[in-house]
Amino acid sequence: MNLRPNDLKLLTYLYHNVRDTYATISKKTGLSREQVSYKIEKYQKEGLIRRYVPIFNHAAFGYRYNVTLFFCNPDPEKIIKSKYCISWGRVYAKYRIYVNCTFVDEKSFLSFLEKSDIQPELVIHHQYSRLYPLKILNNDAAETYEMNETISEKSFDKKDLLFIKELTKNSRARIIDLASAAGISSELALYKLRKLKSEKILTGSRIQFNMKKLGYYFTLIFIEGNMQLRTKIQRYCASAKNVNSLFIQTNYPQFGIQIFHKTEDEMRKAITDIQDHILEAKIEIIPIGEDQDLINVLPFL
Repeated sequence: MNLRPNDLKLLTYLYHNVRDTYATISKKTGLSREQVSYKIEKYQKEGLIRRYVPIFNHAAFGYRYNVTLFFCNPDPEKIIKSKYCISWGRVYAKYRIYVNCTFVDEKSFLSFLEKSDIQPELVIHHQYSRLYPLKILNNDAAETYEMNETISEKSFDKKDLLFIKELTKNSRARIIDLASAAGISSELALYKLRKLKSEKILTGSRIQFNMKKLGYYFTLIFIEGNMQLRTKIQRYCASAKNVNSLFIQTNYPQFGIQIFHKTEDEMRKAITDIQDHILEAKIEIIPIGEDQDLINVLPFL
């Protein structure tokens, strides 16, 4: 898909300001309101924008054990169709499928595997994970999202959950539509939205793009090393243009960096850059595809 400078400007702003109105986006980007409306509707119709995704802190719902599972089995249907699956996609080396999941704790995770007779070839427990700005859209914004920030479990009534469920479908949904779905007033819906943010239950929002239409591919880089590398790796990820996310755990792979790239040469350059910055690193390259389905932000609701 051929994106012009105005497209990149608009997508970059929208990516970090999903809930802004057409009027606000117009003012901030210098595009007319008509241009903003037309372009956003076009992106959605053509599938460039797949979904507006809210970022929730799972700990607020009692789910604190986030994992990515890798399978050689090409269709681990039981886990993909379970209430724990957030997203899944293809892997093009060593493994066949990856599945991102969330569980209450390690005990519930292991119990699910045992009862379902599921045997992943690799389990990554996200003891720390961070999502970075999409800098491939020329965005050097500082905001990043720590995906496992510890907060206490919250209680939600029926109307809260109806409101939250509607927000998971479309984080750009109008307040009036969110209110209607939850059976509450627009004033109360706005209050609930602000409360979710202030209590760090809702930590942000992103756009789920069709990355192929943007001309990008995914590669996951596993790094073997001790925890003394943590600061160095975090600094690298914060500044590197192609880095989208980072996870850290105590077992192998201790670190995982996801990058976007347009060409094989660009991927090789990113790998060389990592090796140059983190001299002690032993790395493994895992080419992956983008999520097969729309992200199910809170699958357990």
